[in-house]
Amino acid sequence: MRILITTGAVLFYVALLSGKVSLGFPSLNVFILMGYQVFHPLASYLVAKRLMKTRHPTETKYVSASYQVFGFVMCMVAALVFYVFGIWMKQDHEPAYWMVQMLGSGVAVFGLVGFLLEDIKGRNREVIIEEEG
Repeated sequence: MRILITTGAVLFYVALLSGKVSLGFPSLNVFILMGYQVFHPLASYLVAKRLMKTRHPTETKYVSASYQVFGFVMCMVAALVFYVFGIWMKQDHEPAYWMVQMLGSGVAVFGLVGFLLEDIKGRNREVIIEEEG
């Protein structure tokens, strides 16, 4: 059941990006959206590669199930903030309101996917140690 909901959420996001579902947004240029979808992972890769060069010490830390659920709830709160901010922008006749709402829907979908596809249970996870000084 979780895989079906996750697949549905991802397909809904793709339908939003492709313009098949508009939710009242203006029609979008698919090539600009595709350029964004190519740029975003490429930029993330380059940033991650840069961060990997600066090695930080790590330690194993226990992460509880409640902390994982808290992360999901905070992801949904962030999505709601983006969406409400987009509504506020639309009332002020700001033309880019839909971009903010799309960011919110993307945060919601990725938070939902991570929540549904990962077993929610306490586990040990490797984390970066914060250096003091």
